[in-house]
Amino acid sequence: MGRKAKPIKDRKTNLYNYYNSDNELEHRLQMMARREGISMSAIRVQALTEYDDRHWEGNYQTLMESYEEGGKKSEGQIEMEIVNELAKKKRDISGSEIWPLLAKIKPEKRKNSFKIVSKQLRSRGVKVWR
Repeated sequence: MGRKAKPIKDRKTNLYNYYNSDNELEHRLQMMARREGISMSAIRVQALTEYDDRHWEGNYQTLMESYEEGGKKSEGQIEMEIVNELAKKKRDISGSEIWPLLAKIKPEKRKNSFKIVSKQLRSRGVKVWR
């Protein structure tokens, strides 16, 4: 199930060197491209750009310094703290409640963090209103 990497032996590699056994991902990408009026290449570039923005400083992890008083926390830690705090309220959440909590995250990354927090809340059954 899912994507399986093809062997890399003596061949030129590119972004699309995988296959999806049920072609679900490919189909979803084609639907998004048609709906948004952009090419499949543009979808892939956008996905890689978002991935790079999110992971350039490293994947979500608990930083050792975060255990110290006033210690630095990763963006992922901050996002999950926000998700946990808001999920405890057991009610619908307005986007205007999320934005102030993102103040500790770099301004250029807040939009992406908002999406992540919203998605996590929705996965926990919390409705997020914009």
